[in-house]
Amino acid sequence: MKFVWRMAVTCLLIPVISLGAQDTSDEPSTVQLDTIDFETIDFSEARLSIAGPSAFLIRSVRIEGEPYSVLFKEQNGNWVVTELIAQQGEPVLPDNVVLDFARVTVEDSALVIDGILINGKPYSTRLELRDDALRLSGGLQAGKLVGSSLSRITLDAGLSDPETLDRQQEQLAELTERNTRLLAQVGSMNGSLEQLRTKNAEIQEQLEQLKKEKSDLLGEVDNLQARLTASEAAAEESARETAESAADESDPEDNAAAESGGTDSNVEEINQELIQRIGTLLQKIDSLEDHISGLETEISALRESVPEESAGEDRSERLAGQDVREYTQRIETLEDEIRDLKVENSRLAGERNELEQDIRRELLEKGVIEVMRPRLTRDVQEGFSIASTQIGSWEQSGSAIRQTDPGEFFAKLELPLAQDSRPTLYSFDARSRQAGWVGFGVHIFASGVEKRGYGYGESLLLWFTRDRDTYGNDQTYMELYRSSDDINMARVLSAAIPESLGEWLNIELLYQPDDEYITVAVNGEEKLRYKTWFGIESGVDMALRTLNAGEFRNLQVLSTED
Repeated sequence: MKFVWRMAVTCLLIPVISLGAQDTSDEPSTVQLDTIDFETIDFSEARLSIAGPSAFLIRSVRIEGEPYSVLFKEQNGNWVVTELIAQQGEPVLPDNVVLDFARVTVEDSALVIDGILINGKPYSTRLELRDDALRLSGGLQAGKLVGSSLSRITLDAGLSDPETLDRQQEQLAELTERNTRLLAQVGSMNGSLEQLRTKNAEIQEQLEQLKKEKSDLLGEVDNLQARLTASEAAAEESARETAESAADESDPEDNAAAESGGTDSNVEEINQELIQRIGTLLQKIDSLEDHISGLETEISALRESVPEESAGEDRSERLAGQDVREYTQRIETLEDEIRDLKVENSRLAGERNELEQDIRRELLEKGVIEVMRPRLTRDVQEGFSIASTQIGSWEQSGSAIRQTDPGEFFAKLELPLAQDSRPTLYSFDARSRQAGWVGFGVHIFASGVEKRGYGYGESLLLWFTRDRDTYGNDQTYMELYRSSDDINMARVLSAAIPESLGEWLNIELLYQPDDEYITVAVNGEEKLRYKTWFGIESGVDMALRTLNAGEFRNLQVLSTED
């Protein structure tokens, strides 16, 4: 969209609901925009706010040193300045007012606006319809950040809730487990690889030794065969010489035959010895060849299962090849996946840390109850429709109920209510209706109630009191009790708070049975978070109680869906 500054805009003072004195002595003025040097327009103190579905307002824009409010409206795809309002006198709404968290409700003939933030604190106000106009009634009062609007703002701002954190923590745990499993697999593979490489090196060394021994034996066989050939040649030469000598001598046959027989016998003995030795060597060579063949078979098996790089040219002496490359690629793939998982782990860990910081920040800024409130969507009880009197005089009027007996110490109003292990939030307003020694409170997660007395079965009691005899002053004290039965109760803690029991106090009590934590807020401010260690995990009743006259209103009990 384009921004269009219309020329010659008349500045009008628009009537507004007054929250204080307004100086209206000056008359509306006229500013000619075509005379303005736009470089002198000062937006340093400007505040932007939505003014409707197709309009927005910029406050505290200074034109020639004077403050103005500029209203832009969308017209035919352009943002057009439709009003230029001179800010004369003190502004009705200061710049530090934040309305993003405000909620508007109707009570009788008035609009109640709660959750107005001024200097970071919540306030509320009432606008009553009188004479066809809304009039401020009672000024600003202490307010609270209402859960529904706070939840809406949180969602609009994109803040993560505990469920998102749980899901991401589950994903992180799964990835971490997978990463650990893959690292174990790779470690096991690397260990097996080193063992097989060591075994392969040993086999290769044995193979080389056997090959050398085979080569030596073959050389010895060659020498023996050469000697055998030389011996046979010498025997033939000796026999020829003997025959020639016998032809020249008379009747030398017997001698010649004897000499020839002796020579032939010697040659035969030598040849036989050489043949036996050669046979032994050949058997040894066959054995070595069988051993070598077995080693080469084992090397082939190793080549199929273990990557082993070798630069040798002999196929039988290297383990590189397709199987090696595939195995190496598999390890590289696993290592890449591990690196990716580590990066993903780091990212998720970072997100988890950010979420934890956001939750801590929310807990510090808003408190446990406000952080838990979006999850408390199950409406367990609202109002006093199921209530019955146990002790005292109780009268109901609309959303309020009073205990009117000014001398009743143990007044109790019972509400049958099933309470289980889910977190439960009790919310109500309460006040005392007389001076002196007074008190009011609520029993929760009660069971085993049989008779009327000081206690209320087995239960937890949150109690607010003013008790000069016990504490020596008239301050308000917040106390927590463990009720063991209808007679006996024990106080486990107490703390002074500044709020007065004579004024309406908004009480919120969150009990988380699984963790045994109890959290208490008074007028939106958390006062207590305490681990009870009582082991109370369920109940069938709750009860409101007073010391002397007191009043309750706006009771609501909420829990989680699961």
